[in-house]
Amino acid sequence: MIIDMSAMPVRKMRILGIDPGFASIGTASATITNGGSIYFESVACFHTEKDKDESSARDMFNRCQELTEFLLGLNIPHILCIEAMSYPRNASSATKLGASHGVIAAIAQACFEVDPLDTHTLNPRAARKVVTMMKKPTEEDAHRATCRAFPELVELCEGLKKKDLPHILDAAVQIHATDLLRAL
Repeated sequence: MIIDMSAMPVRKMRILGIDPGFASIGTASATITNGGSIYFESVACFHTEKDKDESSARDMFNRCQELTEFLLGLNIPHILCIEAMSYPRNASSATKLGASHGVIAAIAQACFEVDPLDTHTLNPRAARKVVTMMKKPTEEDAHRATCRAFPELVELCEGLKKKDLPHILDAAVQIHATDLLRAL
């Protein structure tokens, strides 16, 4: 029996890559077809600003609300790729990064259609190694490898602020690395 695959419905899955941060959060959204092809559709970098007129606790709460609103405005993904949490030595930085991860986890659990098994985290070094197949790749090596693999990503990044590109491309590297690992 021969099955005509062209007659089969194409199921698309949305995948969201996130480079978490408190002052800046980078995202890259892509679609994966049931044939396994990935196509990047959108990228964004969202910034929160410290309000010097508010107390530290109130400012942190307000910025978490801003991050929540930003994430809720994204297309709901089926697969989530998040850069793993680092553990900064500075207590203030660790608190802010933890708050960012907490907001992302809460949104993923409550609002996104993401199965916990489809939430992938890789530390930046591991993701760079997977994408570049190098022993000690730099962030720029991983960005170049991902842009070579997905030319549409270069087009999406044209005209964006230079300071936003590392955050956006780190989110894209998470998607690229997850895709390569899923293929194994």
